[in-house]
Formats: sequence, structure tokens, C-alpha cells
Amino acid sequence: MRVGRVRGTAALAAACGALAGMAQPAVAAELERCGGDRPRSCLRMTVPLDRSGAVPGTVRLRVDRHRATRKATRPPLFLLAGGPGQSAITAWSTSAVDATLGRATRRTRDVIVIDQRGTGRSGLLDCPAVQRGSFDAIGACAAKLGPARDFFTSADMADDIDAVRAALGAERIALVGVSYGTHLALTYAGRHPTRVERLLLDSPVPPAGVDLFARPSMRAAPRVVASTCGRRRCRSFTRDAAADLRALAARLEDGPMRGLVTRPDGRRRPAAIDGAGLLEMIAGGDVSGLFADYIPGAVRRARQGDPALLLRTARLLRRSAGETDDARTMSLASYLATLCGESGLPWTAATAPGERLAAASLLAEGLGADAFAPFGPKTALGYAPLRACARWPYPSRPAAAPAPPPDVPALVLVGARDSRTPVADARAVAALLPRAELRVVRNAGHSVLGAGAFECPMRAAGRFLAGRPAGGCAAIAPVTLGVWKPPPSRVGDLPTFGLRPRVGRTLAAVDATATDFVSVFLPEMMAALEQAFAGEEPSRFSPRFGALRGGSYVAATSGVRFERASVVQGVRVSGALRGATPKRMRLRVRIGGRAGLRGRLTFSRRGVSGEVDGRRVRIRRTIPSLALMAESERAATPPDPLAVLREALDADPRPPAPSLAPPPNPFR
Repeated sequence: MRVGRVRGTAALAAACGALAGMAQPAVAAELERCGGDRPRSCLRMTVPLDRSGAVPGTVRLRVDRHRATRKATRPPLFLLAGGPGQSAITAWSTSAVDATLGRATRRTRDVIVIDQRGTGRSGLLDCPAVQRGSFDAIGACAAKLGPARDFFTSADMADDIDAVRAALGAERIALVGVSYGTHLALTYAGRHPTRVERLLLDSPVPPAGVDLFARPSMRAAPRVVASTCGRRRCRSFTRDAAADLRALAARLEDGPMRGLVTRPDGRRRPAAIDGAGLLEMIAGGDVSGLFADYIPGAVRRARQGDPALLLRTARLLRRSAGETDDARTMSLASYLATLCGESGLPWTAATAPGERLAAASLLAEGLGADAFAPFGPKTALGYAPLRACARWPYPSRPAAAPAPPPDVPALVLVGARDSRTPVADARAVAALLPRAELRVVRNAGHSVLGAGAFECPMRAAGRFLAGRPAGGCAAIAPVTLGVWKPPPSRVGDLPTFGLRPRVGRTLAAVDATATDFVSVFLPEMMAALEQAFAGEEPSRFSPRFGALRGGSYVAATSGVRFERASVVQGVRVSGALRGATPKRMRLRVRIGGRAGLRGRLTFSRRGVSGEVDGRRVRIRRTIPSLALMAESERAATPPDPLAVLREALDADPRPPAPSLAPPPNPFR
């Protein structure tokens, strides 16, 4: 946090100690240049911490101005990030601005991006232990921030926006918000209605703010999971994915499911998942259709009593969301200051901190089980934001009541698969706006503009911001490789492929193992790809992955090794994949384990040869997973595993889509 002359990267103790003894400093009324000119210039502006003057201090805002590529004939456009706590300047890079807004908008509007107070380069709030996800450190973080913590609300940020508007000399502005940014946009519109030209709200949060019981997400979860199975994509393993989710949610209300997850070194460690963890997993899947494809099969197997795939999928989704150690990208102290400072808390100021969850439990029980269906009150009480706010001090000033929005053009976008800000919330927001156009976009989850790169959401946004009707946008192309069919748990459940039972099941066990490798390899590559898009080194990429039930897969320059990899209970597969093209690919494996299957087999595009139970076999067809292996192994064979991806990025002149959705659950 920066107060007066204290830098945001300094220790919070120093920042807040300085705050307590400072006199009210002078506040700069103008924007100051801090570098750059065209196409982007950096500006600074100092605003009061507390506009009433009761609490001394200032916040130094960082503002980026992307000048219109021609003449700015329309009001400037302010881009607001999510979170709360996300750095808008990081999320809305120059390439993201150009990709999202399109040429027509960029020609006629200056684009303004502000790191909201407490985030990024604007008085960053940074409590390192909280940033690492420690619940125990929340109280100490709040104590170090002191009285300043109550001045990071949406109302404070909205007034900052208006101060920047006034300094720019703009009569009116347009606002684009994503996720929490929509709440901030609506707050600004309510507080400064005559200054708004139009609103574009993507994945909107209702004006009343976040429900700390997560009831909208709970209600949406069955529909969101079932939407992955459209056009009977899950028919090979379930008839009703929504029913599976409802049954599993009810089961988890009785207590967590426990099992083992495999580390990259092949060893297994205990893990558990409860209803709140399942809700978090669904929220993680709504950012990417690729990861959503894992969830129906994992839920189905868990409903049948086998949680291994569910536990592993939850781990993959957390990893794919990335870490939040860098407060400059996503400040969890700012997240808590805003969320806990203005949400409807299920306790009062008089409730002792140690009694808050008990008070929340009484309220939840009074609402009845139907209020949380298909989950229950225990899941609500396990929701991480609620538990985090229980450790944060009760705000010293009441949150500003939402004011009616002005009668201006508005475009509301929501993904049909969005569980964090579901369709019902978007409809409620659109109903409040007299001239709203609502677009529910199939195949999109949270952050439609981020998911719909170069597709109709961006075209609709461009038309709307140019002053024309947004037009239709019913769907985007799904980002999917197909729903992942869960592997059988036991040898007796393996298919026989029409062969002698032991021969067919041996082949099926290898097929399940090869498919499992691809399913864990892809998330690692996706995480590395995101870093490559951001111009970072691929620190997340690891060449070693744990198999579902023990053992490892190792991606090397020469191919892929299976090291006692177990996917089906009691079956272990060891061997190697060689060859960079389908024609040259050979998968040679040894099958063993306590389930009794034994064999040595070689798989190629021509068929299978080797022995099972000591008897020779030769089959003129191969396993379905070999084609998947070919595509995955192709990316792993260069000395640098990301070389293929970098070549693709260098060859593609289009800028990447913006990264607008913060991790679904900052606290693990």
C-alpha cells in the first residue's frame, strides 16, 4: 500500500505505521505524466484515502491512457477489472485492449485503464502470508492496515474514477466491466449518473454485491455441469450429469470424500474434497471449456463411490488457475478489504470474531436446506470467502446503498456455463437497466470477452461501443477436445473390444493409461501456454506427471515414459512411446500388477503385437488413445517443450485474448 511517500512494495507494517501519524497531505488535482506517449501513456493522480478527511492519507493512482488511433470523437472508455483485487493494467494490456475493442472503437475513443486503489500500481495492499492463502494471517493483515482498510470499497473506487474523468476534462465516459468490474461500473453509474454515456457489463455481479453463502452458484451448478454434456456428449458414461451432481452434492453435505492423489514422483498422498471444494471446481471449469470437460466424468465416478478422478481433477483445475503469490496481479488483501467491507455479512458488529461462523450457521439453518439446493448449509459455511470474512474486522462504516442506474444504452453479456455470475444474475441486472441488451452466449463461461476471442462477443462489443445495436451473439465455438470419459475403476469393468476377455481387457487397460497421460499433460501445457502468451518463462511446465492411481509419466525429448503408471485398480503399465508422427509412433509397454493382467505389447497405427499371459497375440487394429498420444507427444519432443507453441505464437499476428478472470477461490 502506498500512503503519502510509502511504496506499495514496502512492508505493510511500515506502511500502516506511517499512516497512523501522518497529517492530511495535499491532494494533487491533476494527472501527472509518468512516461510514454503513443499509443499508450502513463499517468499518475493522487486522491484522498478518505474523502471525508477523518482518516488521513492519500492513494497514488496509476492510469494508462491508450489514445485513439485517429481522432477521439466519442467519450473515453474506462476498462475495469475483476476480483476485486485484480490489476486492471495487467489484465488490460495493450494487446488485450486492441483484441477486445476492435479497430472501429479504437479509432474514435481514448481508452483509460486504472489500477483501482489497493491493486497493481495504485497503493497496492500486500500481505504476503495472506497472499499465499493463509487464513490464520488474515486478522494480522487487517490489524496492520488499520483504519485505512475501510476505504477500499466500490464507492471509494467509483469516486476515484470520477476524479480521473474530471482531470481528463471528459463530460461523460463509457465503462466496460468484467465480473467484479461490472459491480464497480454499476456503482459508478449510480453515484455519477449524468457522467455515463453507456455501459458494457460482462459476467455481471448484481448491485447488491456478492452472496457470501454462494447460493446463486449453487443453484446454477447442475445446469452448468449438464451443459457440458449437450448433444449427448456424455452418453457413454451417464444418462443425467445434473442428477449425478445433485446426488454428489447431497453426499458431500454429510462430510468430505477422502482418497489419494498422485504426486509427480509417483507417490500418493491423502486428499479430500467437500461440497465447497466441488463448488470451487465447477467455478474453475467455467473459465475454460477444456477444463469443464473433465468434470462430468469425475462427478459420475465419485457418485459411484470412487473419488480418485474427482480429487485429481480438483488439483488440475487449481493448478491451471495459477498461483496468486504476486499481489501486483491479484491482491488478496485488497480482495478482502473490498469484499468484506461491503458484502452483506451474516453477523453483526457486536458478534465476537470467534462466534461469527456460529452466527452464520444459525442464519443458514433458518433459511432451510432448499435455499442451498442442491448443496446444503454445510457447503455454504465452508465457502472460502465467507470463512475469510469471518476473520476480517467488521467495517466501521456502512456500505453505500446501491443507487438506480441511469437511462443509458447498456449491453449485458453472460456465458451460459457461468457458475460464478450465473445467467439469473445477468437477467436481474439487465432488468434494472432501461435500455439493456442481454446476450446469453452458449459455450462461454465466466468472462465472455476473454473466452470469445475474435468471435461474436467482441464483434457485438465493437458494434455497441460504436453506437450501433450489438446484434446477435448466440454462441461461441466450444474450446474442447471432447468430454473426458472416466476410466473404469476395476479390471472387471474394462471393455473387451470383442476379443478374448483377458486380451481385450489388457488392451483396454493400456488404452485407459495412455488416455490418462493425455488428460494430465494437457493442463500442464495450457498453463505453460498462458505464460507464453504473457511473455513469461514456462516455469509451471513440468515434464513429470502423476498417474491416476500411482506411478508416473515422464515427457522427454525422446518421447514419453510410463513408470509403473496405474489408472485401473491393480494394473500397472511401464514402457515408452517413441516417434513424433502417427506413422512412426510405437508404444511398447509391460503390463502387471496385483489384478493379475500380464503382458508385453507393442502398439502402432498398424495394430498390436506381443504376448498376453505368455501367449502370442497379433491384432490388426490399434487402441483409440494412440492418436491422442501422437498429438500430445508431438508437443513434448522438441528440446524445449514449448518450442512448438512459441512457433505458433510467432506465426499468429493476432494479439492474445485478455486474461480477465481471477482464480475462482484465492484461499486453498
